[in-house]
Amino acid sequence: MSDRSAIDKNPQKEFYSEGGERGKRGRRNAKEGTKQEKTENMRIRLCGFSALFSSLHALHCENASCLDSQLMRSCVCPATSAPSPSKIGNVRLDQVTFPSLKVHMFDTFQRHGRRQLFFAHPDTVQPVLQFDSSVPDRRTKDVGYGWQPNFPASPASTSIFYTPYQYEPPTSNRATTEIFFGRYRWTRGGIRGSDYGNEVSGVP
Repeated sequence: MSDRSAIDKNPQKEFYSEGGERGKRGRRNAKEGTKQEKTENMRIRLCGFSALFSSLHALHCENASCLDSQLMRSCVCPATSAPSPSKIGNVRLDQVTFPSLKVHMFDTFQRHGRRQLFFAHPDTVQPVLQFDSSVPDRRTKDVGYGWQPNFPASPASTSIFYTPYQYEPPTSNRATTEIFFGRYRWTRGGIRGSDYGNEVSGVP
């Protein structure tokens, strides 16, 4: 008996046969799509275009150390060579005094302008998540310089030595290293402080 005769007697066989072919084509296309997607994702990661969002240590620590694992940079701060009085825990969201003026989360680099810049660069403008859940575009030069969280009484701020890795944007002056104020990475006053307008002083 020929295959055609078998299909005539059993029309479901043709359906299953076509379905099988469609299934093979679908799986093949899905596999090619996955491969293409992986390649694209790799290209994005290598070019440094994927977002790297940072939260604030002030959410977890009353006086967070200036050295942290989320922002692996060299910092100029006496806390690097002195005991830390940091108090871990016991921090609540209702302790945020200025939710519309306090940065909650931010991207490490500006990615929406004509050039990519480190978040602490004065010319950086990027959307940042505030504690009131708004996401305005903020200019870094409008932000306070920040503080040294382990020495809250000090008027000095924490400085960041930005030395880009191969997959990160270069320094704006093409030098090997660029120095910036820590800004809203270490807001003066922690979660009780304000990133925009006058910095809050006298906060323990």
